Amino acid sequence: NLSDTNHPRNCLRLATEIEHAFDKKYLTITKENGQLKIFLLSKTISSQRITTVSSHTFGDIHQAPLLFKNRNRPYHRMLALHCYSAFEEAKKKQKEFLLTDADCHYSTNYIQDLLNKSLDKDKHSHV
Repeated sequence: NLSDTNHPRNCLRLATEIEHAFDKKYLTITKENGQLKIFLLSKTISSQRITTVSSHTFGDIHQAPLLFKNRNRPYHRMLALHCYSAFEEAKKKQKEFLLTDADCHYSTNYIQDLLNKSLDKDKHSHV
């Protein structure tokens, strides 16, 4: 629905450094067992500290769950689109990003499932 374009569920509030990595498609968001998690695509930044005031690295947040202060969640279709785009770009840079074949195969199945849910009106309650 075009009226959803500027809906609050179409945005994620992330720390600036994480947002930059998300925008560059060095990481994306996946959903496993009902939990939204960070998926680090570019393993080359895994040892890089996220901020100068924290000892946490991008590798530390790989598979870390997203935490929310309320029950509102982003639209899965927004996440699916970013995830699809990020994994497709990462596949082209598989060696540079140090992605395994298993990582790339996982993305294909995961994205197809999200897109199916996103486009099926009967499943929109899950999206």
